[in-house]
Amino acid sequence: MGNNNYIGSDNTFYPVDSIMKSLFTEELVSAGIDIAEISIDDLIESEELKNIPIVKTVYGLAKTSLAIRDRFLLKKLLIFIKDLDQGNAKIEEIEKRRKAAENNEKWLRKEVELITIHLDRLDELEKTRITSSFYIEYINQKISFSQYREYLAIIERVFFQDFMQLLDIYDALVQEKKVKEYIDNGYNGGIIIKQISELNCDRLIAVGLVQAKRTPMFNGKISSNYYLTELGLKFAEVLVKINEDTNY
Repeated sequence: MGNNNYIGSDNTFYPVDSIMKSLFTEELVSAGIDIAEISIDDLIESEELKNIPIVKTVYGLAKTSLAIRDRFLLKKLLIFIKDLDQGNAKIEEIEKRRKAAENNEKWLRKEVELITIHLDRLDELEKTRITSSFYIEYINQKISFSQYREYLAIIERVFFQDFMQLLDIYDALVQEKKVKEYIDNGYNGGIIIKQISELNCDRLIAVGLVQAKRTPMFNGKISSNYYLTELGLKFAEVLVKINEDTNY
């Protein structure tokens, strides 16, 4: 742990320099490999990926011993890199970070350490795409660094299926606006469909993405309506962008 080129969590060690140099490489996209569909062992042995610094480093470690957790982290890192390359990040921001990686600049090291530790905590590969999308939002200056960190914390805490619930609430919001427009234009209204799981919503409420309005009913039951917070609206908009680009 005394080596500043590595950061660690429990018994897992991450070669920061290799990750920094790998994040902004174009080799992964040119290789044309679907990272999510390939086994971790095949990724390590892949001829197309062998020149990517983090793959080269992990390949060397794999000859001795490499924990399953480390292999899973490698897969998440490669998915993150590919999504970053294929996203709409500003070219000048990518170039700035590529040069910073070559010069081992501290501000980029801080970014990379945060990304790496965060990715290691993720329990599902699908969440990696959400992380890369918010990183692009951050480097495009659409959210602040503190907001970016807040979104990463939410991604770690929420189950992936809860994000599907968030999209259902967002879709109902879109439907509601369309129905209002129809009525304002003299047309008949429509039916708004909202698929709700209270358990999913309670978890979304706990992380600040959703708020509930609960109303007592005559039969003694409670009617619950769920709405997106400002934080939840931004999160849902990012999820919609991902959904438009992939079938995740």
